[in-house]
Formats: sequence, structure tokens, C-alpha cells
Amino acid sequence: PDGAVNWVFPRGMTVEKLCKIAQTPSAALGSSRRKPTAEDCAALIERFKAHDIGWFFYIGGNDSMDTIAKLSYDEMSSTPFKYDGQMIADFKDNSKVPQGKYNLYIFHLKGQHVNPEYRYPTKSFTKFTADSIHRTEDYITKEMKEYIAHYDNATLYNDAVMKSIFDIWRDKNTVVIYLPDHGDEAYDFRDHCGRQGGTRAEPEYFHCDNDVPFMVWCSDTFIDKHPELVQQMRAAVDRKGISLDVSIMLLRLAGIKTKYYNASRDISSPAYKPKKRIVYDRYDYDEVINKEKK
Repeated sequence: PDGAVNWVFPRGMTVEKLCKIAQTPSAALGSSRRKPTAEDCAALIERFKAHDIGWFFYIGGNDSMDTIAKLSYDEMSSTPFKYDGQMIADFKDNSKVPQGKYNLYIFHLKGQHVNPEYRYPTKSFTKFTADSIHRTEDYITKEMKEYIAHYDNATLYNDAVMKSIFDIWRDKNTVVIYLPDHGDEAYDFRDHCGRQGGTRAEPEYFHCDNDVPFMVWCSDTFIDKHPELVQQMRAAVDRKGISLDVSIMLLRLAGIKTKYYNASRDISSPAYKPKKRIVYDRYDYDEVINKEKK
């Protein structure tokens, strides 16, 4: 029995009405000020399973992200850390969820995010200074060189953080994917740091904002168990891709068989087919970048 649950089935509704519901879901479907507990979320999952519900869209409010986290993860850190390395150490020492046969861990790193001066422990990772930056453009000042040096030091620290992640699973059957969500300017070609957000469709702007490293690290155990897959990933090094499709690649790496897997969108697959890379919802990235080559 479903108790007080009211099921709403929008079958037969016009597209116009469905669009209105999408814009005002709470008004159409109802809302509540109750903050779901962990027990509520567990009950929701059981209801979903009982009714073969495979997709869940949560109508958000003030506590929506907290609820989504409870529904999505077995464990989530709520402790703020000054440096990324502290977060990894806390996970290693204090995680209470036992490892199962299959596991997914997500670390949201600060990396070199503005301001990079505060992204690394200065006592142990100050390798670069303003004197290390040999830039000669007219607009470059000493303060800008200091910022660039901080960015380089934060990058050095980020490398050490990634090594600490690799070390946790070095002797396990593991794949680690490293992917920033965006790039940054650090006085690369003008007097500016940070992002410009697609306000100018020019090659330099798009390069700094959107070109990001995409790295796949495999443990020796994974390499031994999946030699063909590893070889295919190595063959994909120079392919053009977009972060939107990383989830498709994850399905293959995890060995998940599903109708939603599309090999033509998996950059590691021999069947991969490059598509237009649209950024800021409207620009063809490659068209803009190739302006400088014409």
C-alpha cells in the first residue's frame, strides 16, 4: 500500500500544459516544508523500486541539494577543508562506508580556482615566485607575475593531491578520471584573470575558458585485467571530445550494460564519432577556435 502518497500521471496533457508544469512544478504538483530524513529517503527508494521508477526529478527548495545528496550517496563529507589534500586524508582515515565489489567515489577539488594563492599550503609548496615568471608583455606587472606564480604552485599542489588519490587505490582494480569543469585565465593574453563566461566569441577567450585536461589513470591491476580497453583508451589520446559525454565513457569503464550506452559518444571507443562541441548553449567551439587559423 502507498499510504498517503498521491500519484499524478500527466498522460494525455498537451505539450503547452506540460511546459507550464515544468515552469511551475510546485504549483501544479504540490509542495511541502517537510525536510526529508534519511529514513524518508530510504522509503522513497523502496517505492521507486516497487513501481519500477528509473528516473527521479526533485522539485527544489532551500534544502533540495541536501535531499538529493541523501538519495544519491552512501556517504558525503560535510566538513569544510582549507586544502584539497586535507579532504583526501580525511576520506582515507575516517570514511565509514565499507568498500563493496563495485564502488564510485567523487572528489570535488578546489584545484587552482580563483584565488589560487589560497589553494595550496605555502610553507611546503612555494616553488615559484614572481621572479620565476619570465613574461615580457607590456601589460604584465609584478602583481600579475605573483598571481601566475601562485597558480603554478597551486597546480604543483594539485598534482600531489592527485597522487594521494592514486595511492589509495594503487593496488586495486581501479580507474581514476580527472576532469576540471572549466578553465581560467591567468593573464594569458590580456590584463584579466578568471573567466569571461562566453561574452566574446574569440579564440583566445574560448581557449582559456573551455580547454581543460582530461586524464584517465589506471591501476596496474586494471591494466592487467583489461588490456584491450586500456589500449583503446591510449589510442584515443588525440581525439576531440566534450565533458558532456564523460558519463557515457563511465558506463563502459564500469562494465555497466544498459540501453543508454552509446559507443559513438564514448571517446574511448573505436566506434566514437566526434560531434559539434557546443558551448554557452549557442557557439560551435571548433568554429570559433579555428578563426585564428583562417
